[in-house]
Amino acid sequence: VHFVNNYDRPLLYRLTLENLRMDEAGTISRPTQLNEKEVQANNLIQYSPKQIPIPPKTEQICRIMIKSGQPLPDGEYITYLQFSPIPDENKSDSATANSKSNFQINFHVGASIPIIYRNNTQKASAKFAKMQLSANDANVTLEKQTDTSLYGKIVISKDPEMKTIVGQLSGVALYSYLPKRTVKVPLSNPTLFKNGKNFVSFVSMEDDTKDQVITSTVF
Repeated sequence: VHFVNNYDRPLLYRLTLENLRMDEAGTISRPTQLNEKEVQANNLIQYSPKQIPIPPKTEQICRIMIKSGQPLPDGEYITYLQFSPIPDENKSDSATANSKSNFQINFHVGASIPIIYRNNTQKASAKFAKMQLSANDANVTLEKQTDTSLYGKIVISKDPEMKTIVGQLSGVALYSYLPKRTVKVPLSNPTLFKNGKNFVSFVSMEDDTKDQVITSTVF
């Protein structure tokens, strides 16, 4: 994982593993109790370093490794790498004391990225169950057909070759534990969308299947 610092000041992050779950609407939350695969995922993953300083205008690398050990049941094992900013104690809350009109706000932003280990999984497969117009968006429901996560973009077009695109949404994830997801795809041309049939396609954004069309349906 590459961490890039585009600022003129050094940054410092603490890295930890975190368990999160997404629901069918795309809302992410922390589970109150871990299931067996989540516990196994945490035990599988090693990463280094645990704390990463990034000088200005440079990048640093966090290495993620899989522990070798006893065989695991087939399937996917999902956890998240959380990177949390560590504020500079010498600079935080350093508002100018001699002027009431001067103040300083430090924005510290963290994030989590999913780590997925696949052990003898099936080829990812899904289908579109329905698509409905809502104002200037299309509500699209994608149903998973295998127990393998998908990550990609939904493209709505007037032709199967996706030359005339009327709407698209990138960064759509359908994880192995979810049977389906409904997402809102913004339409760039709602009038054209209403005129005749539409092709809705799911295009992979994963490295090993990048730009492959996983499924396509006419509505």
